[in-house]
Amino acid sequence: MIIDIPSTATMPAGIEMAAQRTANGYLSDVLGNEYCALHGVYGNGCWYFLIRYQCADHQESYGVGKIAVDTSTGKVNALTDEEIQDARESSAVQIANARGEMARDAHGYLLRYQAQMNATEWLHEHLTMHFSATEGLFIPLEHPLWQFSVRFRLARVGELKPLGVIDVDAQNGQVKPFSRQQQHRIQERVREIIRHRELATAA
Repeated sequence: MIIDIPSTATMPAGIEMAAQRTANGYLSDVLGNEYCALHGVYGNGCWYFLIRYQCADHQESYGVGKIAVDTSTGKVNALTDEEIQDARESSAVQIANARGEMARDAHGYLLRYQAQMNATEWLHEHLTMHFSATEGLFIPLEHPLWQFSVRFRLARVGELKPLGVIDVDAQNGQVKPFSRQQQHRIQERVREIIRHRELATAA
């Protein structure tokens, strides 16, 4: 799991420790005692920490997200409902994947985060690493699906979405592949959006 944390400067260790205590208190309340904040990095007026999950039954621990503490207020930038769900499901996915399995819910369907990872891996392989799946929706058809928006992210242009949707079979985890024409159409949309923005900036 790759977690992007901005870094611009260092700050005194005492300030970092205070921010880390604040983050750990928040994580304990919201996610539970198995989650903690580690490896602080200061940037953009915030302390950023890796959220780490310690598996109670195993020695392993897993990175499951990031959390920020605003130095001007001394408070945590609250996680969204989706980020909280991601943190919980990410740990379950990593534990299951380490066993060679896919993470599932009580009904036997793939967890949203597992299906999202499958879709993102397919996009990386067939488009580029700048594409990913986001905003999952469970569709309870006869053969249930997870459907995600396709997102493109590049530092110089920011985030572009939605560029289409991608489906994952909620039972076996297989991605419904795009045709060559669909892949070309999505890539062409990205090129045109970037070209338009660059022309607008230059004007």
